[in-house]
Amino acid sequence: MREIQKEVGEWHREKFGETTYGLLWAIISKIEEECGELSDVQCLSAIQDTSKELPMEAADVAIALMAFCDRSGIDLEAAIRAKMRVNWCREWTQNDKGEWVREKE
Repeated sequence: MREIQKEVGEWHREKFGETTYGLLWAIISKIEEECGELSDVQCLSAIQDTSKELPMEAADVAIALMAFCDRSGIDLEAAIRAKMRVNWCREWTQNDKGEWVREKE
């Protein structure tokens, strides 16, 4: 994952220039936009074949997140591994809506 994050970061710098505070906020906004598009395609999957669109939208989310992390000095792989160690220790239950939520600590 570090290799692809570095590649995404290099591409992002080449296309969009140096890191600024405003650019970081623009990337966060892009992450939100891409998450919305992923959600829209997932909703469509109930009524049509989205097997081609869904992976591309998921990739857009990952690319934007990797660009943000690379520019912010975050090792995304290390952060995910650290967070998963926390998540493995948490207890999860399903609520009345069918959503999985973690138990209060």
